[in-house]
Amino acid sequence: MSSIASDPIEPTVSDGPGPTLHPDCRADGTAEDFTLVQSVDNRGSEFGKQDGVGAREQVLRNQDILPLIFLHSKELGQLDRHGNQESANRQELAQPCGWKAFLASLIVVNKSFFHTGTNLLWHTMDSFAPVLKLLPWFSGEYKGIGSYVYVGSKDWGRFRVYSSCIHHFKIESTPDIVISHDRLLQLLFLHQRPDPFFENLHSITFSSAASQALHMLFLFVGPPLRNLEVNVATLDQQDKFLAILPDLQNKTTSLDTFHYSGPLCREFILHLSNIKTLQSLTMKITTGSRLGASDLEFLRNLPNLRKLELEFEPDLKIANEEAPVSWAEKRGKPETCGWQLELSGMGQNLLHASWAIAPTQLHGVTLQATKFTTNSVVAGLLSQFFTTNQSLEGFSMHFGKTGSLSRRSPLVPVKADKIRRATQALKNHKYIAAFVMSDLPHFTGEHVSSMLQASVPRWKRLKILHFRLHESALVPQDGTKCFPSLTFLSIICEECPNIEELNFQFDDDQISAPASLNWSRPPFPTVHPLRSLSIGTVNRYLEFNIAQKAAIAVYIAGLFPRLKSLTGSSYETWSDIEVLVKTHQQVREWGALDAHTPSKL
Repeated sequence: MSSIASDPIEPTVSDGPGPTLHPDCRADGTAEDFTLVQSVDNRGSEFGKQDGVGAREQVLRNQDILPLIFLHSKELGQLDRHGNQESANRQELAQPCGWKAFLASLIVVNKSFFHTGTNLLWHTMDSFAPVLKLLPWFSGEYKGIGSYVYVGSKDWGRFRVYSSCIHHFKIESTPDIVISHDRLLQLLFLHQRPDPFFENLHSITFSSAASQALHMLFLFVGPPLRNLEVNVATLDQQDKFLAILPDLQNKTTSLDTFHYSGPLCREFILHLSNIKTLQSLTMKITTGSRLGASDLEFLRNLPNLRKLELEFEPDLKIANEEAPVSWAEKRGKPETCGWQLELSGMGQNLLHASWAIAPTQLHGVTLQATKFTTNSVVAGLLSQFFTTNQSLEGFSMHFGKTGSLSRRSPLVPVKADKIRRATQALKNHKYIAAFVMSDLPHFTGEHVSSMLQASVPRWKRLKILHFRLHESALVPQDGTKCFPSLTFLSIICEECPNIEELNFQFDDDQISAPASLNWSRPPFPTVHPLRSLSIGTVNRYLEFNIAQKAAIAVYIAGLFPRLKSLTGSSYETWSDIEVLVKTHQQVREWGALDAHTPSKL
């Protein structure tokens, strides 16, 4: 749910019948604090004692229907009189009372309304201030107990009523109230204080703008916490959060998702690896990190991890203290099962990270290259992931803007044995279902194309194959003719019985139908399932006469009778051919064209 109450409203409930709330807004447009509910559990008041005998009264007390009514009221409150939500949002920014005050006025109808409305208004908070103001010793700012005579659990009654409604803290700006370190210690060690402070707090989001209050996370960490997101900008801020990490592993029993952005160090990774409940871990590792490749090995100690996402800033360089192969073998790493691994960064960092974590039972891999990546690194990545992960089902590598880069001069050749290992790893793989390499630079496309042409016919479970150069890829004059002709489509038809999407780079000079077509029998024993085909070429303006287009259309339609979409780099040309393919498909539905064309597959 989105943030419900940036300034949660507390209604006044009187002991008399028919209580009414009139929110008081100051001239500056900000809402005054509403007085907390008086004696919520007072059984002697009229609050909640209405004798509901009719349908209307039953609805007003029904805990299943009331949340729907309140949510609908909230949605209506977010629309202006013309039904425009964006306009209403602008109005609410100017007038904070808005729908919150309206819901606050509803929750005093009866006890059922109170509980339902309070849960909605306090569900997601973007400030600590409202809940801290519930403490009886709070006065203007948080100064600790001071002269207040503290008794024990009775002093926490008002706090518990509302803190139990909070499920998510989303702190994205400088907090209104920051508790000093000494006052925080006093609060943590108060006799009979709630433990945890927030019994239903499941999620915390903390931006770098709120870094001065990072130490206050000690108040919010507890067994119910499931999702934590922390963003820091400096090493000092990282050190503040680092002090809390040991508390996370000791006090959280349900934390399964952690997002972090900021600098990292070995100590950080080590403490993080002790949070055994983690299932999803996302970290954006920024410049200034004191991190070596071997430090990432500790992430293998997370037994329940299912998704690991690491994003390295483009200018960050991970130190490689010792050869990955040697220490990987020396330490005998445990198996990692069922991971989804996502890595983003410069090519060398991707390679270091893949060796450091050394996963062996990955289900899916997504790589994003953010800087110039050599062919040697690409070959190393393919070899690493396909050799050791026989259960790998999905692999994708994206080059983004780097695909428009020209090769460095001179281009360092890749050793023959490295190419051979990568090709063999691809050919031997049996379970790959989706293979994607997008926005490749031309020199990398040349390097990988021959590997794929040798390997794809062996991938019998393949459903998706994308292999395309960047649309602005620079083609050198000495470029090799390594991309296939359209005859590659017949190989796909015969050897890949499950492929449904094909987006491949072809040789511009070989975009034509094969010289001889023999349709004396269907090219495939059953109707091929390919639905989408895209033909990549460097030339954006291929020119064919109508006879050439028709020949290509007949060839493609014969291979893939169920084809629904045909596109290509040369948009107009392939649009014309797509029309001819669909026409050919329609005619085939009516009957055989000639003795050499199969009637229906």
